[in-house]
Amino acid sequence: MDSSCMPPTSSIAGPTAPDDQLYKHLPKRYDTLDVKDPSVVDHRGRRRPFAHTFVKHAIETSESPHTNKGGIVKSTTDRVASDVALPLDNLPDEFRPSKHRSRPAKADARRKRLSATERRRMQLTAIPSGVARAYAAYAPLHALWRAYMDDLVAGMADVALRAAAVAKADWHGAKVVVTRAKNPTLVGVSGIVVQESARMLKVVTEASRVVTVAKPGAQWTVVLGAWKYTVHGDQVAYRSADRAARKMKSRATVDMA
Repeated sequence: MDSSCMPPTSSIAGPTAPDDQLYKHLPKRYDTLDVKDPSVVDHRGRRRPFAHTFVKHAIETSESPHTNKGGIVKSTTDRVASDVALPLDNLPDEFRPSKHRSRPAKADARRKRLSATERRRMQLTAIPSGVARAYAAYAPLHALWRAYMDDLVAGMADVALRAAAVAKADWHGAKVVVTRAKNPTLVGVSGIVVQESARMLKVVTEASRVVTVAKPGAQWTVVLGAWKYTVHGDQVAYRSADRAARKMKSRATVDMA
């Protein structure tokens, strides 16, 4: 602010002010300011007396618990003298008391996230008994998955590309038939996938029974139109979000059993 273009008063007024709050009078404690103090000169040789006096008075008379007010006055007035933008309502961290400084958002997000042990203890992923386990309740989910897969593989004539797309797809809602598993009692299980993690599938069978199938060592088939796909659990042992970003390669699976 240039003192040559400002009235030597402690307030700004305008008859066409769009907002009374913007042009309201300054507090009375600024009435005693000496606006003619010529102690600050900017880098262009222009004097900034009122800005320097105002900022200095505002900081020194503030109720802030910050102990180094002298350093803040010098840093702030230097910024004003250099025509540097000075935010008054969103101060940088160096002008804030330590207890009011902003903390990294990443640390906050990490602190709020539940661990896997906490999620299991709170049973957040448990499927409740009753209607939630009814096979018919997941029929709309399966229909939605079919439409999703039809759109995903539409126009893919190459068999390898179709197979890679199916392997990377989200399996929630897929109707699968287990053809191989480390637990032989799971062979032949058929149903709709209702939960998937990196190492297992939870399937609701037509008898409304929830069966957990471990991916390692397992195989299951899924039918899409005229195509029948055999999926090897060892090759898709990732979370669905991670698997979607991976590049699936066609490779042989050697069965040593």
